[in-house]
Amino acid sequence: MSTPLAMPDGEIAVRYRQAKEPQKQIKILAELCDTSKAAIIEALVREGIEVKKPRSTCKRGAVKRVDYEKIQSLYDQGLGDKDIAELMEISWRTVRKWRSDNSLLMNNGRSKP
Repeated sequence: MSTPLAMPDGEIAVRYRQAKEPQKQIKILAELCDTSKAAIIEALVREGIEVKKPRSTCKRGAVKRVDYEKIQSLYDQGLGDKDIAELMEISWRTVRKWRSDNSLLMNNGRSKP
């Protein structure tokens, strides 16, 4: 069972359908509901909406610059690897490697002070 969101699934679906840029709307709805983009996508799926993954804007083999200070900040707030990766739009493996390189233990995730 999923955690209740700050607004009903139906309202999330309406706001998503009305958006000019649906992919950006997912992030906006996640911020409004103080939840992850994955939770918003789950709500949309429950409402029968098929959400397509956006195409990567990076060319194959292109290197995306990573803000490691931001990773540290999110880690210090208690977020887990996958939560940090989702917020920063990077691979969770990148976060895991950073954590490993810095000899840090894994956070349980989802806990914000």
